Amino acid sequence: MPKKFVIGISIIVLGIGYFMIAGVNEGTAYYVTVEELSLKSENYIGERLRMGGLVLEGSIQSDIRKLDVNFKIHQNEHVIDVFYNGITPDMFQDGSEVILEGSYTEEGLFVADVLMAKCPSKYESSEYQREESPADVKS
Repeated sequence: MPKKFVIGISIIVLGIGYFMIAGVNEGTAYYVTVEELSLKSENYIGERLRMGGLVLEGSIQSDIRKLDVNFKIHQNEHVIDVFYNGITPDMFQDGSEVILEGSYTEEGLFVADVLMAKCPSKYESSEYQREESPADVKS
């Protein structure tokens, strides 16, 4: 094989490898809890994070024209201020469970670029009760 051909193929393979690694690193977010972030916030400033928690009752403030939403999420007594710009999910409301992706700022604000709300299941009972199926009944 000609030397130029081998060099050309090598450059293409290295370029593709670089973009694959860069894409994987860009898309990953470290998962933290509200408690971890509030206790060790200085460790996470500027990092891409994923965090879950409950929306604090009465904390949602939104500007519909700009699609800006400010709210707080909590886990036990730990609370984090959140800013999100975008369309909120239908299930987003006080007390709902949310998953956020974004970054934490020096000002103590979690700036989310992804907001997902967990759908509460109104069909689940508070205690799981297993019904016997005909296959479970022994004759």
